[in-house]
Amino acid sequence: KEYSQAIELYTQLLEGDPSHVVALLNIGACYIEKRDWEKARENCEKFVKQSTEEGRTPDSNLLAKAHYRMALACFELGLKDQTAFGPAIYFKTTMQMAEEAWNCAQGSAVLQSPITGLLGRLRMQLRKQQQQMANQQPNESETQPLVEPQSQLPAQAPPQDDQLLSWGQALLQRIASNDRLAAVDALDLLDAACMPQAAGVLLE
Repeated sequence: KEYSQAIELYTQLLEGDPSHVVALLNIGACYIEKRDWEKARENCEKFVKQSTEEGRTPDSNLLAKAHYRMALACFELGLKDQTAFGPAIYFKTTMQMAEEAWNCAQGSAVLQSPITGLLGRLRMQLRKQQQQMANQQPNESETQPLVEPQSQLPAQAPPQDDQLLSWGQALLQRIASNDRLAAVDALDLLDAACMPQAAGVLLE
């Protein structure tokens, strides 16, 4: 209830003074506490967009918090997603947002600590899924994807999950070692030749 009231107050503040964009970041934090991941991500995205508009000087610490919260929201959404490609897409965004947060943190241990924790959770999730696949019987691994496909997705074979996981783990290693990662590098890490069906979805 207190977080709902805080959201109302911050919303009123924005209505009275639209330039007070940090209220969007605080609204996002409240939605995280309410575990409303979609709205948390939405408000943090609005904060990043508005705080980086032409003529504004963004606060790198606040941007680090915003990107971290978006990464966290995407990770939680990925855990809940039951579509064929949904988790991979969410986890990819998690890694991208985590890298942005890490770079914005500019070496601040206070800001980088939760990012490291989130990357650890993501790495554990990828390894868990990898272990689940390793424990499958050969006939099961040939017929069942990592998650069940939904009717709205294209009728095509699912991507090879081990390729998705290897790509994700390689990207995590790059981020964890504090190497800057350009968008084109992410494309190189995903072997589209091995995963032609998934490439169009993951690399939009």
